[in-house]
Amino acid sequence: MPNLSCSVTKCKHNSDHMCVLDSIKISGGDCKEGTRCDSFSEGNSAKNQTGEVAERTHVYCLAKDCDFNNSCDCVADSIDICPCNTGSCCDDTECRSYTK
Repeated sequence: MPNLSCSVTKCKHNSDHMCVLDSIKISGGDCKEGTRCDSFSEGNSAKNQTGEVAERTHVYCLAKDCDFNNSCDCVADSIDICPCNTGSCCDDTECRSYTK
């Protein structure tokens, strides 16, 4: 499982740049900008929620052309999810660690 860092502060699962979910789903591909975090959920920071924050998170990845994709599991040591636009939907997130 990758060490996951997330800078999408408008996501309710984000707690100090870490995700409170134990698994996320990345879809898209062909380029870094074509990926997105399908687990994104708009809301305030997760600081007031009961989710446990873990440095490592299972990443289910549908970006089949990414070097780190092994049968839809991300095998990168670490990944970074970031906002790519000013909007607040999963289409405005991307996996910065995507490598073709």
